[in-house]
Amino acid sequence: MEKLNVAEFKAKAIVSDGTVSLADGKNVSTKSYGYEYVKDGVSIYTSGDDVSGFVQTETAPLPHMFVEVKWYYPDGTLKSKGASFKKDSFEKGTWTYYDASGNLEKTEDKDAPYQAFPWEKVLEVLKQKNISYEQIEHVGRVSDAKGAFWNIAYMKDKAKHMGESFSIDVKTGQVINVKPMDLTIWLD
Repeated sequence: MEKLNVAEFKAKAIVSDGTVSLADGKNVSTKSYGYEYVKDGVSIYTSGDDVSGFVQTETAPLPHMFVEVKWYYPDGTLKSKGASFKKDSFEKGTWTYYDASGNLEKTEDKDAPYQAFPWEKVLEVLKQKNISYEQIEHVGRVSDAKGAFWNIAYMKDKAKHMGESFSIDVKTGQVINVKPMDLTIWLD
């Protein structure tokens, strides 16, 4: 069973006072913790608190586009793990979920609704449109009664703060809903 050593993490972490909102709407004061280090070229960042638990991200340098994410219960027991896109939070691949005792509850294939047009094909569209990783502002995906879609926003002209968004219909592979966007709010 994988577990975060909470005591060791807290000993190294930067501590601040914080507030956490509970499911019932009440706010609880707590200490928040954060610590980052690099191991073998991979940035490992852990943060969280004693009420809601902790999250750890492992970010490898480019060309890796995904971050390994691990969520932990407040006692350090692994809650879930999987991969998320670096520039946004769409979850990719198989995610595993555990109960508070560390027992496997379920696995979920986050890519299942998108198998007809997977991430690798999205990369081909980005390449065809000459959109570099550095230009990407958002990649998300949605699957509902209307179908499954990839949603992408990117910086088209940084000097003018103008971008473009579009969707890709997973079933047909067609680029749809192409719209200009003011990306001023997303600038560094």
